[in-house]
Amino acid sequence: MLDADSLGLLRETSEKYGYSARVIHKLLRLARTSADLEGEEQVRLKDIEKVLTCRELDKSNSKMVVVK
Repeated sequence: MLDADSLGLLRETSEKYGYSARVIHKLLRLARTSADLEGEEQVRLKDIEKVLTCRELDKSNSKMVVVK
């Protein structure tokens, strides 16, 4: 279960960036893992924000080009 703020952030971000259902599911699993690591029973807004930040970092790093 997600609270209204977490669900809203996830929905807003997915619409803005066009995330597929597969990507959203992956983000939710990562958020669940983050909550588990901190001993929390519920996925919190903090967990959703953390995985979205990591997703953006991952996307920005994937655009790097190695020049030899």
